Amino acid sequence: MPTSNNKVVANSFLSWLLEKQMDSEGDQLTPDDINALEQAHREFQAGETTSLEDLKRELEL
Repeated sequence: MPTSNNKVVANSFLSWLLEKQMDSEGDQLTPDDINALEQAHREFQAGETTSLEDLKRELEL
């Protein structure tokens, strides 16, 4: 379980990501974006990362 300080950092970063996502609705994915998404999917399938929903629940967002 993350420490209190880690939760603050994660919360801030997650808020920034969600804001950025809303600002970029019309943007097209680049090949680098697609590769990053594929890598993230592989890491999630291997249990190396946490889903956005689980993170939001943990941070009580």
